[in-house]
Amino acid sequence: MYHNHKYAYRFLFLLSIAAILYATLYREAGKGDIELRLFWTIKRAWSEHSGYYWYLILGNIALFMPFGFFLTAILQKPDWKKAAMVGFVFSAAIEVSQVLLDRGLGEFDDVLHNTWGSLMGYCAAVILGYLFGQQKERYKGKVKYWLTFNEINMSLHAPMTGVGLPADSSKAEVYQAIHHQLVASALA
Repeated sequence: MYHNHKYAYRFLFLLSIAAILYATLYREAGKGDIELRLFWTIKRAWSEHSGYYWYLILGNIALFMPFGFFLTAILQKPDWKKAAMVGFVFSAAIEVSQVLLDRGLGEFDDVLHNTWGSLMGYCAAVILGYLFGQQKERYKGKVKYWLTFNEINMSLHAPMTGVGLPADSSKAEVYQAIHHQLVASALA
């Protein structure tokens, strides 16, 4: 997975770091407090049936998923332990920074949720790498061009989304645009 697009993966990994730092440290000064109880947000979300706490939990997980995904993509030998450890250390550094810079609440739960997100990103990268790598190996030597067909289906239902044509386009125009997509894909 790494060799084909290594610079793009590196850029996207750095972009995910920038997004995390922006979301966690670029805010108005708050109280630089610390919460050391583990699982307190999950307990509170369950006991209070609070959508707000579920939002915080799932937001922390989702925030670190691209980090874990692109970290896995740039590693020469992907390893879940590396993805977990790097996610844990980066998250812990952010939580300490939030406390020291008075930018929010530093808590163990955030570190745990962020590490889960990093691991979920790792799993997604491994699964996608396996699926796409397996197909290319299975048909190696038998297939000359790999075409994407989702655009064809989408073009018939929503021409603007599939091929960039207005919704009132004729079928002939849509099919002509699909033809151009196939030719462009074959030449790529």
